[in-house]
Amino acid sequence: MPSLFDTIDLGPISLKNRFVLAPMTRERCTQDGAPTAIHAAYYAQRATAGLIVTGNNRVSPSGACTPYGSGLHSDAQVEGYRRVTEAVHAAGGRIFAQLFHAGAGGHPDILPDSGEPVAPSAIGWGGPVRTVNGSVPCITPRALETKEIAGIVDDYAAAAVRAKAAGFDGVEIQAASGYLMEQFFSARTNRRTDRYGGGVENRCRILLEVFEAVSPVFGRALTGIKLSPEFNKHGFVIDDEPHLTYGWLAGALSGQGAAYLNVADNSKETDYHAILRPLFRGLYIANVGFTPARAQAYIREGRADLIAFGRLYIANPDLPQRVRTGAPLNPLDPATVYSGTTRGMLDYPTLDVPNASAPPLEEQPAAPAGG
Repeated sequence: MPSLFDTIDLGPISLKNRFVLAPMTRERCTQDGAPTAIHAAYYAQRATAGLIVTGNNRVSPSGACTPYGSGLHSDAQVEGYRRVTEAVHAAGGRIFAQLFHAGAGGHPDILPDSGEPVAPSAIGWGGPVRTVNGSVPCITPRALETKEIAGIVDDYAAAAVRAKAAGFDGVEIQAASGYLMEQFFSARTNRRTDRYGGGVENRCRILLEVFEAVSPVFGRALTGIKLSPEFNKHGFVIDDEPHLTYGWLAGALSGQGAAYLNVADNSKETDYHAILRPLFRGLYIANVGFTPARAQAYIREGRADLIAFGRLYIANPDLPQRVRTGAPLNPLDPATVYSGTTRGMLDYPTLDVPNASAPPLEEQPAAPAGG
């Protein structure tokens, strides 16, 4: 009977257990998007997971949506991440880089040359944007011209090349959380009349093109995808037919040989794991809201191959050990999630170090709270 503690193969690499550190934007980078010693220590602490997936890494300067988020489009970012991957590998872990473009989530306050954000159509983000000047209202993005889309696809491929240079084991394409890929999926935010708009196949075309461009870098077996049916960012990216859209995507990505689907099921009424898992031949990662007991049941019953933990893993660097031994779990301190310092990153106690305190690593200015 399978267990969270069993090993599992992800393409050519073996994962030591079925725990995944979910991709989460932890910020705290330099303003040019380079990770620091804080990130190396944070991810090394959580190399207890079978697989770590980093938070969003913008594929170009124009893909940013936070002032202290990370990227994979410069040499400085590669150098920063090389320190991260070396620390994780030294601790016996595996780590994938998540690649993304914010689309309408950008803002002139954080984009190069005070540029305007781009999106499938000129439809606003619907909520605030976090900048160095605090939280500000979104602005209406500029609709991408058809000829520009190939350039964005190329940016993803170039970011994957940089991820490999930085020592990552693979990459995950962020097609969730209301960002650019999902803005294309949704008929409410995609009013295009070219080959990237209209029916579900056209609206999902950009993701399949990105996958085809990115996958040669690590191979299809080490290129995963994150999806989030009914995420409904700010009431902005809302799919009117999520069963159709995401069912079609799961089948198409399965046909393309994607390594895994990391599915964040945010629905209150629909079990998307039950819908999507049978449609996908690769590994299936179930994400959002899992307790250890529910996660064990999903693995035991074959409803998922791995389980992604977010908030539990922030607060419990040794989460697998705590679950195995039945030890109590540390509570999350929401006030320090985006503190901008080592607080909330490196100071959660482990069973081996019960009175942990944050080490005096370099600290970045505090980013505005939010998520």
